[in-house]
Amino acid sequence: MILALTTYSLSGVKFEMTIFDRLAPIYDHLSRPVIPDLEKQVGKKIHLRENDRILDVGGGTGRLMRIISKIQPKTRRFVVDRSKNMLKRTSSDDHAIIGSASALPFESYKFDVVFSIDALHHFEKIEKSLEEMIRVLRHEGEIIILELEADNPLTRMVEKGERLLGEDSSFYEREKIIRVFHDKGFEVDIEKINFFQYILHAKR
Repeated sequence: MILALTTYSLSGVKFEMTIFDRLAPIYDHLSRPVIPDLEKQVGKKIHLRENDRILDVGGGTGRLMRIISKIQPKTRRFVVDRSKNMLKRTSSDDHAIIGSASALPFESYKFDVVFSIDALHHFEKIEKSLEEMIRVLRHEGEIIILELEADNPLTRMVEKGERLLGEDSSFYEREKIIRVFHDKGFEVDIEKINFFQYILHAKR
């Protein structure tokens, strides 16, 4: 990667320091215009219960988990990300874990809800990452993904910009994501947020 600075490891897995490690102090301010009304989007999509185990894959600074803690403070919240500096900014009430989306460091059937918010296109192995989200989900669990439409002109501009910054971003067509879930027996609901973003809600 262009802006890779160094590497660090956890359990023998090496991670490159990326642009997100540099942007960590200001990332939440930068992301708010890109993901507006996140609290509203989460609140209307799912009913969170006490003691639900929640996982945010590629969750960065834990912005989503801070929102969830207000909606239902008694959930048990986990954030996985490959950026050490982003994870340093998560709440002390959350479990922050350095890890890869394509090899989630959890046993199967552990979580009630799995989120991936504006992160899927950053994952090196997108289909494998989707399969990992399914693997760690409990049988009655739900997966919620917020992503950009792959064929939208604005999305293509975002992709080019992120690659210039050193991120090997690749936006996966919505139909391919849906197919992965259908093949695993999930029902999928798609809701457009605006002209270039959508929320995918998958449930068995």
